[in-house]
Amino acid sequence: KMENQAVLRSKDELILELKRNLDEISLEMENFKGKGRDLHINLEDTKEKMRKSVKALRLALSLLENEEDFEDKKKESA
Repeated sequence: KMENQAVLRSKDELILELKRNLDEISLEMENFKGKGRDLHINLEDTKEKMRKSVKALRLALSLLENEEDFEDKKKESA
């Protein structure tokens, strides 16, 4: 009888330890999901900033090229 109680106690302790491990892993997964969401948002924000920067640089380049063309035509007509 004492041996059976010891075996049951050992199994109960193992079950409790496994439940604690499962809880820890579940918490870690939730943390990783949150970090993943944050990283995705950060990535999308960065992509949007880059898109806007490229658009601004293209516009600036276009304006500079138009200005050069204007100056060249001005010199040709002079």
